[in-house]
Amino acid sequence: MLFRSASSGGSFTDCHNWTLVPPTASDPARFAIASTYTVTFPSSKTTKNASVNLGTATFSLGNKTYTLSSPIATDAYLSVGGSLGASLKMVSGTVTAPYCRVGYAASETGTLNVGSGGKLIATTDLCVGCAGTGTMNVTSGGRVTTSEATIGASIGGSGTVSLSGSLSKWIGNLGIDVRRGTLKIMSPATVDVPNVPLVVFQGGTVRGTGTVNGDIANFGDGSDGTCGLEPGAGTTGALVGTFNVEIGRAHV
Repeated sequence: MLFRSASSGGSFTDCHNWTLVPPTASDPARFAIASTYTVTFPSSKTTKNASVNLGTATFSLGNKTYTLSSPIATDAYLSVGGSLGASLKMVSGTVTAPYCRVGYAASETGTLNVGSGGKLIATTDLCVGCAGTGTMNVTSGGRVTTSEATIGASIGGSGTVSLSGSLSKWIGNLGIDVRRGTLKIMSPATVDVPNVPLVVFQGGTVRGTGTVNGDIANFGDGSDGTCGLEPGAGTTGALVGTFNVEIGRAHV
């Protein structure tokens, strides 16, 4: 189903805002309005998947949960990105899905913003910059929880993830791979990797003044895979790899 509300947006449950009727739990939901618009959620909803392919959307969740679910797990996803660029901001509620992808295809550019009261839960995999260009910003106490997660997953893909603000947090339960892009953590924001290390590959960079709670492993050569935590930054886990200290910056 295609959300086709007036340019300013409207309620998810209003049938006038959809091509036919609001999507049910077995339907996909597509958001593609060439403007800045807000989708409100009077109640918790479930659809098969959700794609934001155009414009600048906000999911104002009203402390509700938007669940993406399908008997075929790979059909259950949140996707943000389009050939003309697309952006989604989620606030005041939770979006949960097995898969979340930002900048999925080579031709796509997407931005996902997790803001005040917003929670993103990707129970299987998150990729930011899968084969396209992806950005994720976690601000103002937003929270992201993932199983596996990758920044810049494929050749040609490029990802940027930034965390800032009090209580902003990313919990990577099965680790975070920084392959082609940047993870920037600004104090007092934190990244937790409780079970599997945060791994920096060639082409990946971790930087900022925030804290990584867990182990960091560097698989780069110092110039192509760098952990440039700035003065005031910290890690509560082990540093695996070559650890070189330069003026004003530490490289792992």
